[in-house]
Amino acid sequence: MKRFLILLVLTACAPAAQPSTAGVPNPVDLQRVTAERLEIPGFLEPHTPAALNKALVNRYSLPKPGKASAVIVLMPGFLGGATNFDRLARNVVSLNPSLEVWAVDRRSNALEDHRVLDAAYLKRDPMSAWAYYIRDAGKAGGFKPLEPKDVAFMGYWGLQVHLEDLRRVVQLAQSYGQRVILGGHSLGAAMVSLYAGWDFDGTPGYRDLDGLLLLDGAAGNTGGSSVTRDSYLNGQPGPFGTSSAGVTALEAGTATPYFAALGYDPLGLSRLSAAALLASLDPDGDSPGGIVEYPASNLAAGLVTGDDNYAPIGIFSVSAGRALNAQVAINGLAVIANGLSGLRTLTVTGVTAGSSRVEWRSPQPTDRSEVTDPLDFATRFSTDQGDFQEWYFPVRLSLDIAASGLESPSWAQDLRVRHVADTKLPTLAVIAGRGIVTAPNAFVALETKTGTVIEKRYLPGYTHLDVLAARFDTLAQWVAEFAGR
Repeated sequence: MKRFLILLVLTACAPAAQPSTAGVPNPVDLQRVTAERLEIPGFLEPHTPAALNKALVNRYSLPKPGKASAVIVLMPGFLGGATNFDRLARNVVSLNPSLEVWAVDRRSNALEDHRVLDAAYLKRDPMSAWAYYIRDAGKAGGFKPLEPKDVAFMGYWGLQVHLEDLRRVVQLAQSYGQRVILGGHSLGAAMVSLYAGWDFDGTPGYRDLDGLLLLDGAAGNTGGSSVTRDSYLNGQPGPFGTSSAGVTALEAGTATPYFAALGYDPLGLSRLSAAALLASLDPDGDSPGGIVEYPASNLAAGLVTGDDNYAPIGIFSVSAGRALNAQVAINGLAVIANGLSGLRTLTVTGVTAGSSRVEWRSPQPTDRSEVTDPLDFATRFSTDQGDFQEWYFPVRLSLDIAASGLESPSWAQDLRVRHVADTKLPTLAVIAGRGIVTAPNAFVALETKTGTVIEKRYLPGYTHLDVLAARFDTLAQWVAEFAGR
């Protein structure tokens, strides 16, 4: 848990806002972009069932003659899936059809039981997903998470496995595009920076690339973690009485190999997917229960834990309006978790007197303080191309990233971050006003290490997930322009 906070929390004063000429793209233009699901053979990790040694990619493109001018490969952040990038990817390609965007699902996404979600999406039957993932979850006939002992091999799914998987994606992308830009959001930004500095059997990762894109995330060990050889091997205590496992227990199969805390576990995350499907397919319907404890519309029930007004963990929120007819109270957990981030810390406790249910008020079209459209967000949260989340995030990956920093320590022989200093790639960093990287000084370490200056752009008022979900095309314009140079 401590490493989770170290990797994600950066505090600093924000720079002045940059002017924007952004608009809202036409939904028809976005939908015209093709999303194709690719399954790519991955790194052969010997403890893993052969069928799981693979990478999954959503390829976004439009018809064009010949190769793409550039393929932008994007890695999601902590607990994130490829569908994080659905709106951004479609927007970028619609702005410049000569580009392609490839959104990566890490191999753990293949562990998710999406059978009922996918069928419900295709049949437009969200109640079947609600029954399986919410009403009957943990019971006979309902969703049951994988037991830690059944996925003990995940204890070996560290930085090497994921970067080797990613390299196979990048190499395939080279055959589709004249250039490859590698980008990531949040923890994904750290991963792509480490890819550039990784030693692939004598070949530095940066030689595969033509640029880096860092979306509200910074390279390396951004929080100054005190990961020692002992804590890396044997674990260490975390906040609120938690503890983090070390490599020894993970490889022995005696520790839970996936993240499961604060409700962000396979049960909790699968519930969010089912709730989002209800919100997207039947937004005005009555919430059937099990999502919130009071009468609400499906859209309200799906948004009250994901909007920045009410989300218990602010980094997992969007600014998408607010609840109506709602009684609210201070959320003590959110106060502790969000600290001084400036994110709101309320919780909906019930319906106001004289009202029948909690409703959801969407932002006005020109409202730039609430930048994400709630129905659009719910619609992209769970699709037939995957979902917004990673139900089984491998603990080993965050442990390896924390230990690596911008150069792996000598005692970690399997961590081969050795070439960051030689990485001279054009790099665009995007800073979110209410995200986790709130100021340019988050990139000082990388700039000092490489001797280069990173181009920085600022999204004032955006939360960490607004960066990907916002209805305005500011970021898409920046990315299309950067990739088109």
